[in-house]
Amino acid sequence: MTSAKRFLAVLRASLAPYEAYAWFCTAVVLVFFVAEFTQPIVQADDAFISYRYALNLARGHGLVFNPGEYVEGFTNLLWTLMVAALIRAGAHAPAAGQALSIVFGSASLVALHLYVRRFLPRRLAWFAAAAPVAMLASNSFACWMSTGLETPLFLFLTTAALLTFDMQRPIATAWLCVLCLLCRPEGGIEAAVLLGVPWLQEASRRPRRFAALARSSVAPLIFVASAAALTAFRLYYYGDYVPNTFHAKVGQAAVSLGWVYLEKFLLDGVFLLIPGVLIAARTEPRLRIPLIFALVTTVYVVAIGGDVFAYGRFLLPVLPVLFASAASGTVWLLTRSRAGGIALMLAFAAEPIVTLYINIPLPIKSGFDEFKQAKSLPFPQSGKRLEAERHYFMVADEKRLVRTLTDKILRAKPGASVIACIGIGKMGFYNMNFTIIDMVGLTDRHVAESTRTLPDTFVVPGHSRTDSDYILSRKPDVIIIPSSLSQEVRLPAEVDMLANPKLRQDYVFVEDGGFWIRK
Repeated sequence: MTSAKRFLAVLRASLAPYEAYAWFCTAVVLVFFVAEFTQPIVQADDAFISYRYALNLARGHGLVFNPGEYVEGFTNLLWTLMVAALIRAGAHAPAAGQALSIVFGSASLVALHLYVRRFLPRRLAWFAAAAPVAMLASNSFACWMSTGLETPLFLFLTTAALLTFDMQRPIATAWLCVLCLLCRPEGGIEAAVLLGVPWLQEASRRPRRFAALARSSVAPLIFVASAAALTAFRLYYYGDYVPNTFHAKVGQAAVSLGWVYLEKFLLDGVFLLIPGVLIAARTEPRLRIPLIFALVTTVYVVAIGGDVFAYGRFLLPVLPVLFASAASGTVWLLTRSRAGGIALMLAFAAEPIVTLYINIPLPIKSGFDEFKQAKSLPFPQSGKRLEAERHYFMVADEKRLVRTLTDKILRAKPGASVIACIGIGKMGFYNMNFTIIDMVGLTDRHVAESTRTLPDTFVVPGHSRTDSDYILSRKPDVIIIPSSLSQEVRLPAEVDMLANPKLRQDYVFVEDGGFWIRK
């Protein structure tokens, strides 16, 4: 069947009544999604790290944070290149990030519908629309579709790779895994499972068939060759085999933080999918490898201690597998126990309700409760949703605050050009003429590779490296840290700098601005 005939066949099938209803519901979900996320949003500070890289690239300075300093301080190469292309076309970086988020967030919802539909019989085709509804309701989705980071692109590529894997298109799956790797390092996990496990299965068969094994090796080789090319680029351009962020982030946070991170994700409604997922793991062979991907991803996230940010960003890519598995398990049970199947169907329907309206407290009181500030709002408004949209780790109108701080810096230290700080994203993007020294090492190789540790500090992924002697040796004009710290939040870089006697010898604190200037 030619591609045109295949497309027409899919189109005719989608227009059938049992399919049309499901697609109508998903279309409504898309309308709500676009309407919600075209509103003005406050983007994450980390997004502006990529924006500064993209802007420097568009201006001809190279893919660098500070011109002349070749350090890979980002983990989203594909996303950064896309933003740079839109900047070259005349777009403002934050607007480009928001537009790309809307495009790939919408594409993720469509890909999710297509993926879940593959595990449903014709008479239950309408159930495929339940997955986009649940995804739209997800607080993880609501938060990370609007931060300006690469999560929408990664979610789409992950879902698309799962879809082509189930369609038995290994070459397409391989290229999508390559794009996933270019978007985030976790793309290597998806490739290892979706490409590696089938290859191992083929290689272990008796008798071994060379021709079949050779055919099954093409897709993994595409990924391996692409990963090698990416590594060669890194080595040539940045002088390292891995992104600098790997050195800055890995091996810091305790596994216990990862368990809390997983616990929050599950208690935000996802736990209602687990019975259906367990049934599907036993009854649907097509979902076993995707479920291995979900399991390996979860173990990885727990092992690295979760994320410095809340709302399950690193676990969001496993949701398509969970939705598809829960739907498949529901269908299987429905054919054997009507009451049991309906119960699972109601649990699936209750998942977005719990996500939006019920705040289940953590059994173990540890970590930050994302929804402790959630207000009770008249139905159908959701206080939890409002908190997720606002991103608790943000400050409203941060752009104005950065510019106000910049004005204060230039009044206190005319001609200042070198700034040392921790939140480098917006400070760097809105001050492209400043050289920014990252005190936690995301964009600084020396700090990222520091092994200095401090007791009684707040250890979180990506914010635990420090080397105050090195920072001071670079003689920054301004160091943006407070003069004293609370007991709750004591980052090593702040504690280390405040304890260094050279700080007070060479710098004076500006009370009105909350920063230190060089004498």
